[in-house]
Amino acid sequence: MTHTPAHPETFGIATVAQDMKAARDFYTALYPYEVKEDVFSGIKFFSIMKNGSTLVSVFERSASNPISGTIPVLKVDSVAEYLTRLESMGAKVIIGESVCPCTQTNFSLCADREGNQFIVKEPTL
Repeated sequence: MTHTPAHPETFGIATVAQDMKAARDFYTALYPYEVKEDVFSGIKFFSIMKNGSTLVSVFERSASNPISGTIPVLKVDSVAEYLTRLESMGAKVIIGESVCPCTQTNFSLCADREGNQFIVKEPTL
């Protein structure tokens, strides 16, 4: 069984954009590293990666995208263990444990009691 640390670490950000080309131009100027593009649950996105870790993921803004703004991505050893802990604290799971297409690691989109969103994600192996 994986030991989950008491506190998750900040792991990057996720955000949304209406104009994906303009967002890509902006974020690749900010982070001049590898870019991976993919689709998750019908939502186009790209991630900028450095040494196998995601610095920023930009998802296309759409009615089907539950991410509504810029949110933190928090690194945890086990998404499953953290979801249990978060739910016991009153957090809401918006997207249950899923596999990230870019890193092939588990993640979940959650919200705190006031609706503030965040992602918990396991590190790249």
